[in-house]
Amino acid sequence: MSEREDRRDLFANECSNPLVWVLAGMAFLTVFLPEFWSELVVTLLFFAFGSLCLFNFRRCRRYHCIITGIGFPAIGLLSLLDLFNVLEVPDWLLWGMFMGLLFISYMLEFRHVGKSGSRYCE
Repeated sequence: MSEREDRRDLFANECSNPLVWVLAGMAFLTVFLPEFWSELVVTLLFFAFGSLCLFNFRRCRRYHCIITGIGFPAIGLLSLLDLFNVLEVPDWLLWGMFMGLLFISYMLEFRHVGKSGSRYCE
């Protein structure tokens, strides 16, 4: 990856990596919260990560960012519906969808790299 492409990717620099790890760490700290607040924090994190992905896609055009930027808020919506008992969505399904979305988005990006030689949508 060229230096120019590195600067475009908001989350490929030293300043933003701690932000991503702090947000991810918040998900692990929810084990100390009561159930409702724990689920609320996780739901908000799905929306936060989706927003970060969409913001990053506007800036850098990484292939996986558009997939996760749409998918994470969709998972957040399911989590929100579960939080307010509109739908019964098991936790394993939400986290399975999260992990599956990460896996699929990066696999599609690697496929795109193989075809075009770049991980960016241009």
